Amino acid sequence: MKSQSAMEYLMTYGWAILIIAVVLGILFQLGVFSSGNFQPHAQAGSCQVSRTAVGVSLEGQCNGLLPEYVVYSPGGSSSQQEITVAPSSSLLSVNTQNTVTITVWYKLTQTEPGETFIATSGDELRLAVQQGATPYTDMGTHNDQSCSNTEQAGQWYFAAFSKSASSGADAIIYLNGTACGTFYNDPAVSVSNVNPLLGIGYEIAAGDGKRVYGYISNIQIYNTSLSSSEIQTLYLEGIGGAPIRPQNLVAWWPLNGNANDYSGNGNNGQLEGGVSFSSSWESGYTAP
Repeated sequence: MKSQSAMEYLMTYGWAILIIAVVLGILFQLGVFSSGNFQPHAQAGSCQVSRTAVGVSLEGQCNGLLPEYVVYSPGGSSSQQEITVAPSSSLLSVNTQNTVTITVWYKLTQTEPGETFIATSGDELRLAVQQGATPYTDMGTHNDQSCSNTEQAGQWYFAAFSKSASSGADAIIYLNGTACGTFYNDPAVSVSNVNPLLGIGYEIAAGDGKRVYGYISNIQIYNTSLSSSEIQTLYLEGIGGAPIRPQNLVAWWPLNGNANDYSGNGNNGQLEGGVSFSSSWESGYTAP
């Protein structure tokens, strides 16, 4: 009798325990128990660059808080899914200086195609990161040297591209703060053929339909070539990190609830074609 009672007890509560374990496993996979959910989050515009006649400074709460939102693009549509920007004169001036750094945080949701573009209709200023093949970045040329294929769909990564103005200098590609590839003798950077817009999350040029399938956040563009140590510092700041050189910053889209440019240069964007802001972005993110 005691054995029968024990078996009935186990059968009754064993299934309940199993169901609870399965539910907890699903919630864990969705990031519900991510430590980030219990950390304070930054409101849109809580940190921005102030440009005055006497200099450049960061204002607001610039303490690396996690964002409330990031941009989400579902992909899989024939329509353009992007953020459109009318570039300011400071962003266009990158063309004449032949030196630039672009950084972005991204998480792709499917293996391929999946690319994050910052592109003009002339395809002269572009940073792309691809999942499923090797990641790469591109600046107005198709001569790309790939990084090692280490990414996984559903994980957050930090990509950077840094081009020096020195004659014949290589453009360096970084993944998670570490140099992983180069462009050899990359030609002059140009953003003059905007005609008239720059797109974030979609390659405007030639209608080849390359778009983001996933999430992007905290895009920064500088009119200088950041050093490897500075790129590493930006990575270690995490997805909520502020710019490292405000005096050289020409565009900064945190994408935390809006597409405004917080560099002080007025490169504000507008969401197009199904792009939205997501508060459920933290799955797959681990602070460096």
